[in-house]
Amino acid sequence: IFPLLLRKVYADKNRQEAIVRNSGLDWVLVRPSVLNDKPGRGSVRALTDLSDFRGGSISRQDVATFVLDQLRADAWLHRAPLITW
Repeated sequence: IFPLLLRKVYADKNRQEAIVRNSGLDWVLVRPSVLNDKPGRGSVRALTDLSDFRGGSISRQDVATFVLDQLRADAWLHRAPLITW
């Protein structure tokens, strides 16, 4: 039922990401798992192969740190990692 209910949401997300990807700019699309308010752990798992991913969560603090780190490094440049603990 969720794919049916979220069809327009995902279509909009795909359009937005296409604009970013085709912009000619440097970009990283950060996809956090379920956000929580716990203290950060200081490390994350960044995944592009989601075949073994079965859900998870991550603190807002660790997401913010990951995003800021991308300003100084290009390890994930032009990629879209899912980040989780």
